[in-house]
This record gives sequence, structure tokens and C-alpha cells, in this order.
Amino acid sequence: MKQYLVDREKGEPGAAREALRWFYRTGRGVKQPAACGERPLVAPSPTLPVRRPSAPVVHRAAHPPSAATDLGRTPWERDLIKACREKGFLWRTEQTYREWAVRFATFLAPRSPYEVGGQETADYLSMLAVNQRASRSTQKQALNALVFFMQVALHRDLGKMEFRRAQHHVKIPTVLSQAECRQLFTGLTGTPRLMAEWVKSIGVARFRSG
Repeated sequence: MKQYLVDREKGEPGAAREALRWFYRTGRGVKQPAACGERPLVAPSPTLPVRRPSAPVVHRAAHPPSAATDLGRTPWERDLIKACREKGFLWRTEQTYREWAVRFATFLAPRSPYEVGGQETADYLSMLAVNQRASRSTQKQALNALVFFMQVALHRDLGKMEFRRAQHHVKIPTVLSQAECRQLFTGLTGTPRLMAEWVKSIGVARFRSG
């Protein structure tokens, strides 16, 4: 290439060099034919702004959720639902209170919850502890639900209620089997084994005496 320019410069100074420059500048934008199995070379295109997809349009359902149409079947249940929603209770809390109200109404039947007060509510709470052997947490949940149901929803004055409190469930201790006891005594020596044998003899004597 340099020799070519030297030879051409002798005849027309500067013309050959300018022609080569034009050739290279023009050739940069020409697409080259791709060989077999190769991707064709494409001149870079100017950067275009990326068009982001628009946010989907959220349409409201044609039918309201079940909570909007579930307004209860009896007057006392409708009053309870109204009170729960005015207080802004969660849906799960409303369901729990309604379940306790239905159980209480079943306990009172054929009387209506509008006709009773604190004594009947206390009787139901005592029944949970004595007859159904409910736990303390279950009885406390029923107490909160029924107090709200009677006083807030039905505007009934319960006064001071006296009822039987649920007791803590006593867990039965785990008892070692005979084989485990023998293995335990085998591993003991001296005074600890003497004390364990003494405790064992007392337990056996009490068991036999009834």
C-alpha cells in the first residue's frame, strides 16, 4: 500500500491518498456478504428509546366478594355483623365471633339472644368448662366474643358474671418402662443407687396397697 502511494504521488501529488481515504470512509457503511454459516455484518443502528409495556388495567370484578353480600340470616346475626364491620374487624375475627354467637344461640334455643343477659352467658361459659372440658384459651375466646356480641351488638347489659373457670390440663408424666428402670439402676452405684432403690420400694408399696 505504501509503495502504491509513492508511485501515484509522483504523477498526481495528493490525489491517490485522498482517493484511498474516501474509499475507506465509504466502505465502512457497506454491508459485507456473509460467508456460509456466518451471520451477515450489519451496520450499527442508532440507539432508540426502550418502550416499556404499560401497566395492566385492573378491572373490578362484576360480582362483589362474599363478605359484602353475607349479611346474616337472623336479626341478631345481622346486628353482630354490622358491629364487627363498624369496628373494622378482620374477616377471620368476624367469622370467629359469628361462630360463637351461633353456638350460644343454639344453647339458648328456643329463646332469642335478645331475651337473655349475664346469667345465661355465664351458664354457657360454665358449660364449656364443665361439660365440654374446654381449655382456658378456648373459654377466654368465647368470653370475648360473647361480651362483644351481647353488649356491643345487641346492647344487652351483662353486669358482673360469675362462671366456672376452665382449668389447666394436667399433662401425664412420662413413665420409664421396666427395662429402662433396670438399665438405670445398673448404671448407679453407691449412695445414688441406695436412694433410688429406696424410692422404688416406696413406689411399689404404694402401688400394691392401692
